[in-house]
Amino acid sequence: MKLKVHVTKDDYQEFIKYAYNRLLGNNITTKRNMLTNMVIWFVIALMFLSIFNVLSTNFKSFHLNSALIAATPLLIFIGYMIFFTKKAQKLAIPKEHGLLLGSKEIEINNTGITETNDFGTAYYKWASVESIEEVNGNVYLFFDKMLGYIFPVSCFKNDDERIELIEIINQKIA
Repeated sequence: MKLKVHVTKDDYQEFIKYAYNRLLGNNITTKRNMLTNMVIWFVIALMFLSIFNVLSTNFKSFHLNSALIAATPLLIFIGYMIFFTKKAQKLAIPKEHGLLLGSKEIEINNTGITETNDFGTAYYKWASVESIEEVNGNVYLFFDKMLGYIFPVSCFKNDDERIELIEIINQKIA
């Protein structure tokens, strides 16, 4: 089976998002763990407040300006972390018409998978395939936790071709 595949930046970003979620586990579980973590830290903070008798002081001794000055470095740090994380995500997207993005031909046969693009040819034996997963019509063929082939829904002529690809690969990696 031969497929002509064109992977776009959007296809790649969907793949990376799915691969990260796959590594981190179920989103619901991750959110539940984050919420549990926040509650635990809140309880720890309350314990420290009670230890230092902050709860017993009156609010006349509370200095809002001092609290804001103390919180400013933390808020600046959090802002920079968010900014640089977003910037790093944008910079990590491969260039168009490179090895990962752009057009390629993928041939699937009994011995493995051969990819041919403008820069050369790559061959992978079936033993190197970890799993195949279908997400919203896209087919992801994983060789490792974050490495894999992206078969966007646009590369298939119809649903039957996509199903055939999944069946062939499942037979080879079973």
